[in-house]
Amino acid sequence: MATGAERQRAYRNRQSEGSDQRLNTWISAAASQALARLSDHYGLSRRAILERLLLNAEKAPDQSIGAHAPDLQEPRHGSDLQPRHTENDHG
Repeated sequence: MATGAERQRAYRNRQSEGSDQRLNTWISAAASQALARLSDHYGLSRRAILERLLLNAEKAPDQSIGAHAPDLQEPRHGSDLQPRHTENDHG
């Protein structure tokens, strides 16, 4: 019988074989509570809420994050910096 650590390692290995990526970070208590409320309200997992928020914000950054967070409308490190776009961008 596998130990808990062995089962966890096998799970992570299976996850890494797909197209998903692990995100491990700290967020504020207020953001965590907002995420929990959104999750409960829509009946979706926290992962689903985060994915939808991020993907929708990327589609229209000026209308989503910037409209509600004025400090994000200007680049943090000087006005000469612009959002970086790559050949893979769809916009």
